[in-house]
Amino acid sequence: MGFQNIRVYFKIDADVSDEQKEEMIRTAQKYSPVFNPVTKSAPVSVHLDKESLKFKSEAPKETVRAAA
Repeated sequence: MGFQNIRVYFKIDADVSDEQKEEMIRTAQKYSPVFNPVTKSAPVSVHLDKESLKFKSEAPKETVRAAA
């Protein structure tokens, strides 16, 4: 039957801009030996959780879309 949906959340605690964090995520997706085969078989959403690091509360997540 396989995967039907996969969600990945990143919480990056680093002294870099949000744009740099998003670039790190895109680079990880691009070079991951697992990401490409998995994403071809099931929808995958990847998020950078910016708010929980600042306020430690549940907040809406921003999506970084994988390049097709």
